Amino acid sequence: MFLVKLGGSYITYKDLESKIDPSEDERRRTYSVKRYLLDGCAKVLRGHVSQGLMIVHGGGTHGHRTVRRWKNGVAKGRDSMMPWEVRYRMDQLTAEVLSSLGKGGVPVYPVSSTDIMESVSGSITKMDSSPLNRLLDRGMVPLLRGDLVPDTITGGWSVVSGDDLMVRLSELSRMSEVPRIERAILLMDVEGFFREGPLRPDTLLRSIDKENFHSSYIEWENGSRAPEQDMTGGMLKKLRSAHAIAGNGVTVNMIGGPPSKLEGILAGEDIGTTFPPFNGNDDCRSGICQGRGTSS
Repeated sequence: MFLVKLGGSYITYKDLESKIDPSEDERRRTYSVKRYLLDGCAKVLRGHVSQGLMIVHGGGTHGHRTVRRWKNGVAKGRDSMMPWEVRYRMDQLTAEVLSSLGKGGVPVYPVSSTDIMESVSGSITKMDSSPLNRLLDRGMVPLLRGDLVPDTITGGWSVVSGDDLMVRLSELSRMSEVPRIERAILLMDVEGFFREGPLRPDTLLRSIDKENFHSSYIEWENGSRAPEQDMTGGMLKKLRSAHAIAGNGVTVNMIGGPPSKLEGILAGEDIGTTFPPFNGNDDCRSGICQGRGTSS
């Protein structure tokens, strides 16, 4: 089975629209999506449904900007209105993803993160896999997304990212609670991981194995600055997540560019940055390993 993440930076104009005045009322805006990429991905993915497929999409502008306004105290209203506003905005993005994928021949069906998960401080503590398996048994493609999830400690809400979902799904695969995931693909607005950061595309790392991650992570951490508009950790979080997925025995590909790159990965081409699978320890498998000499 394949697990594909349509990153928020890949399917929305996150960098552009995040610069809109944060005081502007969310409900007065309609955010754009990169429909040409969604439609292109649909044409690629419809040929792989029979092999088993699950899709996760990120929040992009729709989620990150909305959450940031509430976190920074810009949004007005009772705290209980934040979940409504985030859901309202994210439902718009999910509808666009459903439209492109469905019209392109991919039998997607949305599964609400809020309904099947619990969390503590953004970490998923409980996830019911039975709705996913029911859909897969019927030849459907479950569609999940990063979202607000009930926090069992605070009684409020935590932001669970699409990357967190990818890690959790790889754990469920390792524990045989969902069908075995052979490959996870992270689609982003850059073509892989660059040692000097995504703005200097001259040092693309083709492979990041366990040893390379552990020996180099602190260097990457010291040289990186997550964009302010990203509420879920930026590129460093994606690195840890990809490492965690690989630690659950799943090959990970971090790629960008046109949907033909996705087709290339599915056909076995060497594109972007690959994280080879390995048998990780608890830290590496859960996504909290930060390369501080951790053995696996």
